[in-house]
Amino acid sequence: MALRIDTLGTLRIAANGTEQKALQAQKLRCSLLVFVGVEGTTTRDQVLLHFWPDRPDDRARHALSQSLYELRRTLGDDWLETHGDQLVVTDAVTVDATAFERALASGAREQALRLYRGPFLQGHHLHETRGFEGWVEQQRAQLARRHRQARREQIGELIAANAPDEVYRAARDWVEVEPLEDEAQHRLIEAMVQRGERAAAIRQYERYRELVRRELDVEPLEEITALIERVRTERAPAPRERAGAREPEWQPLSDSPAVGEPTGGDPDPRPVEPRESGPNGRQPLVSAAPRAAPSGRRRRMSRRTWLAGAAAFGAAFVVAVVAYGRMGGPDATPVSERSRAVVLPFEARADTDLAATELEDQLAGWLELGLHLQVVERSAGAGARPASTSDPASLDRVRSAGATIAIAPFVADGRLVADVLDPTTGRTLFRSSAPPAPDLRSAIPHLALQLMRTLAGAGLASAADPAALESTTSPEALRQLLEARLAFFHGDSDRAETALRAASRADSASALPYHRLSMAYLWSPRWDYPRGIAVLDSGLQRLAPSDSRGRRLLDAQRHYAAREGERAIRAFEGVTVDHPDLTDAWVGLGEAVFHFGGSLGLDRLTADRPLREAIRRDSLAAPVYYHLAELAVLKGEDEELAQLPPAFESTPEAKEIRAMRDLRFGDSARVAATLERLRREDRRTILFALASAARGNRDPALADRLAALLLEPGRTPEERLWGARYDLITSAGRDDWPEALRRWDEHVKPSGFDPWIVQAELAGHPTGGRAAEMLTRARATLEAEGPPDLAERPNQPLLQMGGALVTHALLHGALTDVAELRTLLQLPADTTPRMADPAPHYWRQALSAREALLTGDTTAAIAALRSAVSRVAYPYVFTPFLGASSERLMLAELLSATGRAELADRWHRSFAESEFLVDVLFLNRPRQARSAPGT
Repeated sequence: MALRIDTLGTLRIAANGTEQKALQAQKLRCSLLVFVGVEGTTTRDQVLLHFWPDRPDDRARHALSQSLYELRRTLGDDWLETHGDQLVVTDAVTVDATAFERALASGAREQALRLYRGPFLQGHHLHETRGFEGWVEQQRAQLARRHRQARREQIGELIAANAPDEVYRAARDWVEVEPLEDEAQHRLIEAMVQRGERAAAIRQYERYRELVRRELDVEPLEEITALIERVRTERAPAPRERAGAREPEWQPLSDSPAVGEPTGGDPDPRPVEPRESGPNGRQPLVSAAPRAAPSGRRRRMSRRTWLAGAAAFGAAFVVAVVAYGRMGGPDATPVSERSRAVVLPFEARADTDLAATELEDQLAGWLELGLHLQVVERSAGAGARPASTSDPASLDRVRSAGATIAIAPFVADGRLVADVLDPTTGRTLFRSSAPPAPDLRSAIPHLALQLMRTLAGAGLASAADPAALESTTSPEALRQLLEARLAFFHGDSDRAETALRAASRADSASALPYHRLSMAYLWSPRWDYPRGIAVLDSGLQRLAPSDSRGRRLLDAQRHYAAREGERAIRAFEGVTVDHPDLTDAWVGLGEAVFHFGGSLGLDRLTADRPLREAIRRDSLAAPVYYHLAELAVLKGEDEELAQLPPAFESTPEAKEIRAMRDLRFGDSARVAATLERLRREDRRTILFALASAARGNRDPALADRLAALLLEPGRTPEERLWGARYDLITSAGRDDWPEALRRWDEHVKPSGFDPWIVQAELAGHPTGGRAAEMLTRARATLEAEGPPDLAERPNQPLLQMGGALVTHALLHGALTDVAELRTLLQLPADTTPRMADPAPHYWRQALSAREALLTGDTTAAIAALRSAVSRVAYPYVFTPFLGASSERLMLAELLSATGRAELADRWHRSFAESEFLVDVLFLNRPRQARSAPGT
């Protein structure tokens, strides 16, 4: 019998083409069939855990056997095989969810997208146990995440191919299967605007707004509303007047900030004096001086929606706790080291709408989620119990369970109250109560929040995320912050973003959701700095002026998002000095030093301390373990890598770290085996190892071997180009330039403009006149096509050409060259608000520095260069003109010439310390090939 199980969208079970409607009406058996079918291979114990967790083992096994017997009577015997304890579905079974994942894994994306007809088991509520519901939620989230990523990749490729009609069709298909997905609606509306269908875009927006109001009782995302307002107010573009006019590349409108525009001016080039210590006597990590804060969300949910959501918290939290357990636990604290608690029975009364077990489960779920607390028993006694005492039988069971805490919930004067009892004496230690609420269900989250603060404050349990617990009085905001925390750790930035948006809706006056949402945009693989800046600006506008700590945290993060490395480090230091218990400030400081400290001439290993401070306060403070692992590789500390927690092994980055560990610390056989494995690995793992070996010329021999993997026959043209780039850099780092240039010509086809050849020439490596020809061609191209679009991605050809011309002018230009370049590039004025891309900033400052040198004003030149190098692009962007390398080198030479040798040495050091791969070109450059800065 051929059995087909469709789970994506509408549930449908068909045997030999005949739909089994009677079976679909039997919730337990239908659920069991879906579970076994999707899992493919499972065990009886796993099935019992998900379906009959509370039954004695013999009764649960009998129930499973009976259910399988009934399914076989209905469907026949050829769909399932049993091998001892294992249950294995046969090839006679086809499951769309499994086929969807297999299609994605094999690269058949279009086939996978056709299979995805809606969320997993959409609208179906099957067997009601916590284990099965948690499994359904996990499957739904996982499949939705992979579908969302596939849609993004599809649309991204179509955008890159300048195919607006195909983008429109792809976005329309996405909306059809997920009409409540904000990003799908945004893409569809954008596509309509790009096609010139402005009226249709407005109608689609109105349909979207009505849908989210009706289904979710919320307003549309503000960035979509802002897009429609622009469509309504801007004049439609005039038709092209001549045939054959060059069409611009299709660019999504969402590249602009989602919420508001970035604000603030260029960073002050003057040095900030370091503060010796904070009020609590702590020494700053590098130097610190706190600064005053500068002056994509939906609107807040209505009271009706909040109450409805509060009523559903309990079930959601039980599901969440089960799912967290399946992913490795809500934190890295071993269960044996957590406090143990018992939730005593709650007496249900006739005038309440809350079952006793429901309250106990919900309350226990909250406590396990927010604290390092293990609820070992949720019903330690029976019957009614007075408010502040406990019967001996209950206390005996508390003690026998090894509990150190007993929670006794009850109702007093219509309010939900809980006592924290001493399990030895039954004496009430603390009492927490929920504020008045329309019903007991909506009061549970508030009572749980009060209990968590009480237990953490008294030292009876530690908070899983102390910063989140302290940051908000909204249980919903706390729940979403905790969910996002776990999602971050497991590399699920989509889920983190969704949770953090919900947290900011629930408590718009809390700084933490804005800070962490900006991190979701700034971290790999997004690196969406405009959106991160917009979120921070939105938060700074909403926070109360009296919230100094929150405003300083967002302000420091904004410096980081604007790539103002030195100011970000100082700002985060100031927050950690004044608020040493704020985990997020330590994460921010570690991130800023890790990514930008090297380009400032600081020792990147200094990031180790703040990162360890962060995980001392929160064991899952992402991406701390990843950075600590990279630092351990950098230090050559194999033992430190071995001490990372097992939970880190479940993260996406663990494979990259393991490969680098094998290559750096393994014997010759282990290295050979790893290289052979990498030959078959995805490009990302090879590139990670390559970058780690090549940066700062740390291990050129290893870098050569890894680059050779990408240059082997059978590699794609893009992979071969990556290999050639690394080969060029590492050869230059070994001062073997002629051979590097020969191999570059062997692997890379000649082009009219090659930014790597131009940068090598400007760094002092001769190219036989070819760089001069390329610069001439770059100027002619910009004169013909107009200035580069500063909102484009930094690796666009016109931006590369602009960077090359500015760098050449900085080193060799005359006053007329500087003036002509300013006109040609049309750089924004100094008063322009900070942009997400720093390239225009340091281009402008580099030209000012050259102008000052040519007029004999060395002081002004140094100030302009200090301002230029205060902002750099994200280090992992592999383009040669984004690290301000020539600006840093010239600054070092000018400081040395004016007698400031210590500062000059700092900037010279930056070429060995920085994350910018292009800096390797400057490490062993022939100094005699460089003209003096003033010429």
